[in-house]
Formats: sequence, C-alpha cells, structure tokens
Amino acid sequence: MERTKLNAKLLVALIIGSITLSSAFSSLTRNVSIKNTGKISTILPLHTEGKYIKDSLNNTVMLKGVWKGAFLDTSTGWWDINASRWNETALRESLYKLRYVWGVNVINVFTWGDWWLENKAKTAGGGSADIGCRDAIVRTVQVAAEYGIYVQVRLYSPSEAEGRREGFPFQPTYNWTVNDFVSFWRNVSLTLKDYPNVIFTLFDEPSAPSGYTMDDYFDAAEQAIAAIRNAGFYGLIAVHWQWCGATNWIEHWVNESRPLYNIVFSTHIYRSEGTFGGNRNSPVDIDYIRNYLATRNVPEGRYPPIGAGYKYILDNYNVPIWVSAIGARYGVTDDSEYVYFWNTLQVLNEWGIGYVAFHCQRTGGDMWTLLKDPVNEVFSEPNRVGQALINAIKGIPPPPTYQLTIDSNIPGVQFTLNGIQKTTPYNATLFAGNYTISIPSTVTTYQHHPLFGKTDIGETGKGYRGELCTAGPYTINDSASIFGIYLYTCKVGKARVAIYNATYYTRPPYPDGWPHPGSLIVQSEEYTCQANTWNLIPISNTTLQPGTYFIAIKIDTNGMLADAIKQWFGQYIYQDYSASFPNSFGTISGGTGTEFSVYVPSALLETNTYYFSYWEDNLSTPRERIINLTSDINLTAIYVLGGS
Repeated sequence: MERTKLNAKLLVALIIGSITLSSAFSSLTRNVSIKNTGKISTILPLHTEGKYIKDSLNNTVMLKGVWKGAFLDTSTGWWDINASRWNETALRESLYKLRYVWGVNVINVFTWGDWWLENKAKTAGGGSADIGCRDAIVRTVQVAAEYGIYVQVRLYSPSEAEGRREGFPFQPTYNWTVNDFVSFWRNVSLTLKDYPNVIFTLFDEPSAPSGYTMDDYFDAAEQAIAAIRNAGFYGLIAVHWQWCGATNWIEHWVNESRPLYNIVFSTHIYRSEGTFGGNRNSPVDIDYIRNYLATRNVPEGRYPPIGAGYKYILDNYNVPIWVSAIGARYGVTDDSEYVYFWNTLQVLNEWGIGYVAFHCQRTGGDMWTLLKDPVNEVFSEPNRVGQALINAIKGIPPPPTYQLTIDSNIPGVQFTLNGIQKTTPYNATLFAGNYTISIPSTVTTYQHHPLFGKTDIGETGKGYRGELCTAGPYTINDSASIFGIYLYTCKVGKARVAIYNATYYTRPPYPDGWPHPGSLIVQSEEYTCQANTWNLIPISNTTLQPGTYFIAIKIDTNGMLADAIKQWFGQYIYQDYSASFPNSFGTISGGTGTEFSVYVPSALLETNTYYFSYWEDNLSTPRERIINLTSDINLTAIYVLGGS
C-alpha cells in the first residue's frame, strides 16, 4: 500500500516514541493510539471512490492479506499454540511477521454469531478458554491497528450448535430471523464502530434456499447495512453472494439501486472448486486466467460459465471488487494449483484488485495452508504457496511457464519432482527453473480386478485421523460376493474399512437426488498397512445385492491415503479413528471432492516387477536428472520386465 509521506515534524515525533496525535490527525485515525513497536505505523479509515478503496489521505489501498485468527475453533483465536489460552505475545509475533515480513495489511476472521453475542469463552471441541470471543476479537483489532493491519470480521453461522449450512444466515436455513441477523450486526457495530481498521462482511457465501431468490438475501443485507450505519459505523462493508463463480450478481445489486456508500463487493477464487468454467483441472497459464477472469459470463447463469467478469465489472460499473478468499488446494504439492495461484495474484495486481489468501490457521493439514509448520510454531516460515503470496504482495511477477511431460513405457510409475511425489503420465504447466527428477530403479505393477472403486494411485499424503471418509457412490447391477477391500496407503499405519449402502436426502451443494452414505453393511477389523503399496484388508464374506454403495475408510495416521479430484466424491463425517463405524452414517459434514485409491475386488491382484533401463530422449541411464525448464520438455523412462 502506497502512503503519502508524513511531514518531517510528525516523523520525528513518531520516531521518538508513542505520541498523542493532533486533533485534526486523530479525527482521521479515530483516536486509535499507536503504541511503540519499533516500527512507524498508522492506521487510517477506509472509504470507496469508484472502483478504488482509499484511506483518508486519499491514498489508494489494495487490501492484501491472509485468513488468520481461528475464532471458529476457539474463542482465543488460537494465536498461542495452546488453543484454549489467550497469548498477546503470540498475537504480536504473528502480526509483526505478517506486516513486516509478508507485507500483509489485512487479516480476515470468522465468528459464530452466538460466540460473539454471548462472549463465549470456549473451544469448538467443548473445552474452556480463558477469554471470551468478543473480547478476543476486540483486542485483536486493537493490536492489529498498532501494526497497520485491517481486520475483516465475517459471520460464519448464527450458532456453533447449528454449524455451517448452505443458504441464508436466517430462516429457513437457520433459526435466526432477519431481525436477529440485523440485530447481530447492530451489536457488532456498536462495539467496533470507533476502530478505523475494521471491515465487516455480512455473511460467508450466502446462497438461495429452495423457494427463495438472491434478492431475498439482498433485502436483508440492506437492512443490516442500514443498522450498521445507524449504529455509527461508516467504514467498509463487504457484500458477498454464493461461492467462487461469476460476478454477474454485482450488476444486480448496482442496477437495483442498492446501497453503494463504502460498499465493497467480495468474491472468492478457488480453481479446485470450479472458479474457472466449473473445471477443477482448468489451464493455469496466465493468459488463460487473465482472459477468463476478464470475460463476462453471458447469458447470466450459463453453465459451464465462459468467464467470471471481474474486468468487465470494474470497467463498466466502476465499483470495488475484493477477492476476500483465494486458495491453492494442496498447493504445497500440487504443481497446477501452485502455478494458478501465483498467476492469478499477478492478474489481480494488474487490475488493482486486493486479495486475501486462505489460510494461516493451525487446522486443515496441507490442504490450504500457507505455512510450513502451522501446528508446532507460533507463526512458521511460509511454504511455497505462502512465498508466492509474499512475492505477489511485493510486486514480484511469476516466472514464465512451460509444459513438462514425464512418462514411462509402463503406466503408473511413481517418481519425485523436486522431492514431491508424482506419478506417470505426468503433464503440467510449470514455472521456468531447475527441476530434479528421480525415478525408481524397480517398479511393481498391478493387474487389478475391481468390482467397484478406484485402482489408480492419485496424489499421496491425504486423509485425516479425525474423519470417517468415503469413496463412492458406486453402483452394481448384479449381486456379487466380496471378501476384502484393497486400500492404497503411502505410509505405514493402521486402517479399518467398511461398506455402506446409499441413502438420499437434500444436502447443498450436492445435486438433488445425489446418493449419500446410509447404513452399515459390513466392516473389517483393524489392519496394519504398509507404505507405498496396495493392502488387502479382509472382511467377512458378504453378498452385495444390486444397488449403490460407498467404501468407508478410517486411518490412525494423517496422510496415509492417496486420492484424485472427482466432483461430489469424498463425503465424510468428523469421527476419531478410535470410534466404531456407526450403524447409520448420518448427515455428512462435508465432502473433499476427491476419490480415494480404494476398491472392492472380484479377484486377487497380480504383480510384475520392471527395472529401469534408460531415458528415451538421450539414452542416458542415471535415474536422477536435473533439467532447466526454459521450453516445453518431454521425457520418457524406459523399463524392462524382470531386468532382461
């Protein structure tokens, strides 16, 4: 963020230490006291001017930051490694690194409605905490101001007990009425109205329940905005609609003459969740991304969409867009997600659109994290996705991209690329640079005989001990006798598997009529799995009748599984490994959108062993080679059966 230089007199006063600002200047900062943290930092209120966000000195501000502050998991925000303990020193360490190392100027936080209103001091697991949620958020806002960081507060759900549901933040989705929703924001505003570094987002990803429309939500949002303004808050309010698709809804808001005073239009971008034409495997080169995000989706509602319309909205409606969440799913290992992420940030930089990366929290494993070790360190070093964010904030453009293809004359050879495990055939768009390829000396191939399931080995290191996850739905048309389940694991660990039949109920965003896991049919005993192989886990001989089924999986060690993206697959509930398989699966907690490498066989698999012979392009024999990717490269490893 560019800031106008302060006059020398004010600079000298700030360097000496904490000062009391003049009455004129403090009216701009709304009387926030800036403590001496060893850095000069001011925080000014924000407003909108056309498509720009500006501070009170008329500097254009691009809000760039991260999701940090886990107020859904614990009322403390989990700044300390101990979730139940408030630790301002840890808060300051995190904010200091975010501001002065990462260059961040905003953090986004969620809250449960009841945790804020009742100032609950607790953790999501039912434990106690030493500070109430409202108190912790207020103190976070106060400390963030000292570091020049804005804080966006967003309603996630009216109550922890109701959990997260897709729809409106009020009836018919939740128990709250529209008046309750409006009263919540009036309460928040009365508490935070005097802090210039606060931004409100009314609700996360609202969508229309059956029988309702977008305008029903917009009407309620208008009431909430009016209540916020009447309470004395005149800062930025972000309005959001649906998930991570096109921006046509912004046209409706503007054309219907709804409020625009200090209104920002919030959007999300997630390639893996379908931002780019509903295609989770969309191209990642910057020209494609730039063109897609610029193009308006017409006619409105067209699916798959032909564009997201960001540039169109900026150019034709002159209103501010803020990408308040953007993530790279498993970007620490998924090369395409990593490349899309940095390239997309570059496009947003070109258009003057701010962005907030998801996330720097302690939970969620490698799926979205920007950090190398979020669990064991107060605020750890960035992983490669986090470093891409840092580079983008600093204005460092991504390198050019080229195609790298690595294949083998036998399918499914697992190799490493810069230490990250991949599988042939591998084809990806990568940034220019040096890459180290290491392929195995021997490969065991499998001839599978699946009744149903997935026999390909996808990306490894997936799955969590705290989830009962599934593969499916799978449908068989004839009765079949089964004796076991093959599960691919990439780590040594214990697992249990089961089969459930299908049931049907409405669970957005799943399509109407989509099957969900129902009743338990058969389950295995605990089985010790080996690393990087298929494990046959025995089950009692069972005859399955024609119908639809799910394979359920429990693992005692995080990251044992392999999977690949498949829409609507990977339904799960939260359940620890030690718990028994439930007789009724119950309503799912969510879905991973992936299919695990697991299947029910009709016969035992067969194996063959192959030995590496040479690289086809240059006839060389070293299994490890380093390439400089400055053009498209195709490589093929040749293996021979039995070493002959």
